[in-house]
Amino acid sequence: MLVLIGVIFLLLLLKAESLLMMSSNSKSITKSRMQMNLNTDSSPLSFQSLRRGVKLLDLATKATLFSAAMCLGGDKKKLTALAISSSPDGEEKYYYDTVSDFSLLIPSGWTNMPRKAPTSSTMSEFQGEEVQLVASSFVEGASLSITKTNPSRLLKDFDIDWWFAPLNSFGDMGTPLLVAELLVLQRQGDFLKRQTPSEIKNAVFKENDSVLEFEFSTPLAEEVNRKSLVKACFVPNKGLQVIWVSALSGVWQGDYADKLASIRDSFAIGKRSA
Repeated sequence: MLVLIGVIFLLLLLKAESLLMMSSNSKSITKSRMQMNLNTDSSPLSFQSLRRGVKLLDLATKATLFSAAMCLGGDKKKLTALAISSSPDGEEKYYYDTVSDFSLLIPSGWTNMPRKAPTSSTMSEFQGEEVQLVASSFVEGASLSITKTNPSRLLKDFDIDWWFAPLNSFGDMGTPLLVAELLVLQRQGDFLKRQTPSEIKNAVFKENDSVLEFEFSTPLAEEVNRKSLVKACFVPNKGLQVIWVSALSGVWQGDYADKLASIRDSFAIGKRSA
């Protein structure tokens, strides 16, 4: 069965590569394409070929994830965590994590990755974020992840003096901008220099200091940035649950920006109310 899946994956990958090559018309990738600002009016055939190719890559990735789960022994829980089936076009997929007790709405066309996704590599003496869910849209060039971290350890790793004091809300940890910066530094693994190239904006506490929201932009290349929306929930005696929704700056300037913002807004602790 794994051999068959492998063959299907290769065929899909080759077909997708062919479509992507056709869409480029043998020209080098321009800066505007890196920013995903494709002009559908001037080259509709090329744009459609590109989207078809990316969708095939998405399908190939799902087949690969399924193959990986089968290698793990076909465990039903692991197969369920992959969430290979997608919602009908135009519908959102409700996701509830029974173990970590969080929920959110994921747009159709997004692919969920395994629950136990690898965390970023950092120095062992520091706390790394625990990844609980990863999902992405290859077509839109966007991704999300849900992470968990210990607030006391987060303060201690950055030598914040009051890390040993009782922590019952974000207000006990510091200002909104400080907590946002600590979360970004932890995510980027910069525990020593404690400097981030990202620009953090609109950090604010909400719901009696139990929720922190902010956004940040990280430069990737000249005139190319990746923007992220973040929502962190302080759960007493459990830690911080954080959602990160990211895409290239060009995506945020388009019609899909509202959909990405709605993903962050839908994130909550516990099940959604009817």
